[in-house]
Order: sequence, then structure tokens, then C-alpha cells
Amino acid sequence: MQGERFDGVILDFNRLEGGKIQIANEVVDEEGYVIRKLYDKATNPPSQHAGTIRRKDGSINVTAVTRYGKNDDYNTVENVQNILGIHEYYGHGVKGIGSATFSEHRKAYLLQTKHRTYKKVSDSGIELIKNGL
Repeated sequence: MQGERFDGVILDFNRLEGGKIQIANEVVDEEGYVIRKLYDKATNPPSQHAGTIRRKDGSINVTAVTRYGKNDDYNTVENVQNILGIHEYYGHGVKGIGSATFSEHRKAYLLQTKHRTYKKVSDSGIELIKNGL
């Protein structure tokens, strides 16, 4: 998506902290407890699928939660680009869209519907977006 024209700008992922999406893995242990392990600079473990922090130095930390053993279609290329690239990095990070209120957070979901990847987002991804709208 680097260099792609979207929303009147050229997408640039150079502000992505560490040059990559950070990962927080969740695994369920034998007793049914969720264990979360953070990798590299995953310092903002989100409560749901992903979270974004704008750092004072201008970098943007996007952390995604992966869940092992969950059998769904959430982790497709288009979902990752649409949710992490457009909603999280561009919407919350670059544009600074907040998530404290429904009306503010809704703007990030609207961006997702305007991106080319929306047409190929999985059913579970579409459901997530519609719930946000």
C-alpha cells in the first residue's frame, strides 16, 4: 500500500514504529486462561483486535492481537491491509482520529469502506466494520 493514492494523499508508512506492525499473541492455556505475550515494541496491547499510539517523536505504534487456535477468516491479506493499514495506521495514527466516542471512532470505520480492499474484506471483517458504523 506504500505510495498508493487514498483519501487525497499518498499513503506513506515511514512513520510506522520499528517499520512494522507489532504483535501481541494470545494463547489459551490448559486451564482456559488467556496468556498474552508481547513482542518487540508491542507496548500498547489492545483489548480487542488492534490498537494505535501516536508517539511524541511522531512515530506511530500499531499493535495487532493474534489469537492462535481461532478458526475464522479474520486474518486475510485484505483484512490486514484494511484494518491495520487504513483503520489503525492511517485513521488513528496519521489522521489522529480518536476512539473515545462512537461518533469519532466511526470516522475510522468509514475510511475502511472507501478503500479498495473493502471489496475483498472477509465476512467477519465486514461484520466488524458494520458494527463500528
